[in-house]
Amino acid sequence: MKKLLLAVLLCGISFGCGEEALRKDITNLELELYHCQNGPDKILRKINFAMDSVNYRKVRGLYFGMKHDFPESPEFIEAQKIYNLAIELEDRNLDALKNLRSEPDDISGITWYYPKSFKHSLIKTLSSLYMGADENRTWVRLRMSYGGDNWIFFDKAYLSYDGNTMEVPFDQYGDKKTENSSGSVWEWIDISLPTGAPEFLETLAQSENAKMRLSGKYSVTRDLSQKEKDAMLEILQGYQALKAEKSI
Repeated sequence: MKKLLLAVLLCGISFGCGEEALRKDITNLELELYHCQNGPDKILRKINFAMDSVNYRKVRGLYFGMKHDFPESPEFIEAQKIYNLAIELEDRNLDALKNLRSEPDDISGITWYYPKSFKHSLIKTLSSLYMGADENRTWVRLRMSYGGDNWIFFDKAYLSYDGNTMEVPFDQYGDKKTENSSGSVWEWIDISLPTGAPEFLETLAQSENAKMRLSGKYSVTRDLSQKEKDAMLEILQGYQALKAEKSI
C-alpha cells in the first residue's frame, strides 16, 4: 500500500511539473487539427459554395474568419475577390429591393413585390415580372398579356433575346385567362417561373434585342420596351436580395 501511495504521489509531482508544457502541446495539437480540417483551401471552397448559393452573409463570415487565420495564404487573395464581388452584388440587390412596391397579405402571410416604375396593364401586349415571399421562400411570377381588337387564341408563349429562345410552359386551360368588352379582347397568363428562368431573364433584361411572342391560331410578336426590361431586372435583383436574407 505504501508503495502504491508513493507511486501515485510521484505521478502527481511529475504531472504537476509538466502541466504547463502539456497544455501547450494540447493547444498546438488542437490548432493543427483545426487547420487540417479548416485549411484555407477548404474555406475557399466553402466561400465559393456560399457565393453560388447567393448566401452573401455566409461569404462575409467565412471571409473574415479566413482573414484572421490565413491572411498570408494564396487562397485569401482569391477569397478577397469573391468577398468584394459579394458586397457589390448585395448592395446592388438591396438598392433594387428599395425600389419595389410591397403589398403584404395578412391572411396568406405573403408579401407581393412589384416594380414602382412599371405597372402591367392586362389590356395591353406586355411582359412583366413580380414576386412573392413568405417566411420560408421567395418566388417570381411572370405575366404575359395580349390586348387587341381580335382574338389570337394563343396557346404558346415565348421570350427571346439575340437568338436565344425560352418557351414559357403553361396550362392552356388552367393558367390562361380571357376577357372582352366593347369590341376589345384580352388574353393573358400569370404563372410561376420554371427552374432556370430567372438566369435566362436576367440576361434577356440586359439585351438590346429582347422580344416576346404569343402564338396560337394567330400570332403577335413585339420588342420589349426599356421600361419592361428595367422592371424585370429590378424584380430579379430584389429576388436575389430576398433569397440572400433567407439563406442560413
